Amino acid sequence: MKTIGLIGGMSWESSLEYYRIINQAVHERLGGFHSARCVMYSVDFAEVEEHMPKDRWDKIAEIVGAAAVGIEKCGADLSSSVRIQSIKSQMKYRKISRFLSSTSLMPRWKV
Repeated sequence: MKTIGLIGGMSWESSLEYYRIINQAVHERLGGFHSARCVMYSVDFAEVEEHMPKDRWDKIAEIVGAAAVGIEKCGADLSSSVRIQSIKSQMKYRKISRFLSSTSLMPRWKV
């Protein structure tokens, strides 16, 4: 089983829900006492939000990028950001993807 890396904290409620859904799907597929192998790095959304009105997407990229590097160091085989879709329309995706491209997880990154 591969290890999933989750970047959470965009809202702890959605992070919890994604964690539940992933584990429920693994349990339904494999049965017994199986659960997902995963690592979650939860960012403090207040730090992300403070940069949004200032249009400081480079700072947001650093925060999300540090989380991606953290889960990569923990051995995640693939990664996804929990609830990043809600702020994706406001993010300057090129700045964030440029920063994240230095991690080996980037080709599998789903934003």
